[in-house]
Amino acid sequence: MEGGLRAERFGSLEEQERALEALRPGLPWLAWSPARGKSTLREHEPWLLAPEGAPEAAAAAIVRRGRRFSGLDVAWAGPDARPEALLPLLPEFARSRNAPRVILEALGTGRPLPEVSGETSRTRTAVYCVDLSGPEDPESRLGKNHRRNLRRARKEGVARIQQDDAEAVATHARLCRSSFDRREQRGEKILSDTPSATYAAALRSGHGRIHQVGRDGEVLSSNLVIRVADSAYYVSGGTHPDGMKIGSSHLLMLEILEELRADGVRTLNLGYTDTEALARFKVGFGAERVEVERVFADLGPFWARTVRQVIKRVRRMKVDADA
Repeated sequence: MEGGLRAERFGSLEEQERALEALRPGLPWLAWSPARGKSTLREHEPWLLAPEGAPEAAAAAIVRRGRRFSGLDVAWAGPDARPEALLPLLPEFARSRNAPRVILEALGTGRPLPEVSGETSRTRTAVYCVDLSGPEDPESRLGKNHRRNLRRARKEGVARIQQDDAEAVATHARLCRSSFDRREQRGEKILSDTPSATYAAALRSGHGRIHQVGRDGEVLSSNLVIRVADSAYYVSGGTHPDGMKIGSSHLLMLEILEELRADGVRTLNLGYTDTEALARFKVGFGAERVEVERVFADLGPFWARTVRQVIKRVRRMKVDADA
């Protein structure tokens, strides 16, 4: 307890999930949070934050450890969430963890987050989540086009391929780069290219697994999926041009869904999308759209915010000069 704030730290994301389920049962909000899945890729501290006597304001929090400063991710979910009750208590908690840079997520709340002191920007987007808890098997929920691609992949003999971790990481990085290149050629903006070290870190964490399918010994599609308790998160994926022609990515995603469901996973978060084509691809697997608002803020003192902004500008100028 910290001055009216219940701040409870956990040894794992699984322990955090159990505590939040006990406090606010029945919400798949941890599965909806993009930040939570990716937190397994770096050093992190899972927390539960809630004002005393206000469980509807409870939030899942992750402190992301950095070399000099840490970051703080805080997520609320559901239409009855009350983030406004917790927001005034966050600056003191952020300072206590040396985590001034904050990302706030409102997941399926149906209303915008209040203005935040130190706010630098906010975005509104959506994630696409597949509910695996029902009686329907994943294949029965496929859209018409996905069924057609699935039949094509099976007819062409596409099947699972297992590589050792080092080889799987290298192949995954190559196929992701291939997919990024195709999207850039179509005029899409690619924000970043994830380094191979990040994929390897996901495997070492014990939460991540690279799933692959191919034909005649060649990997055609590769997906990295992270699992935490009964939630799973799609991190990245790539497909060879030959795989695009025969539906290998559709077969791979279906097999991942079937495997996760058999293992007791209730939700697979397929992540954001900024194009209609990717949205159709995800909806074709039965994914539902969950609205997400993200607010980025710096909760440190004014002088520290100013210093960080100056450093950021200098680095940007250096990058521009080197380009």
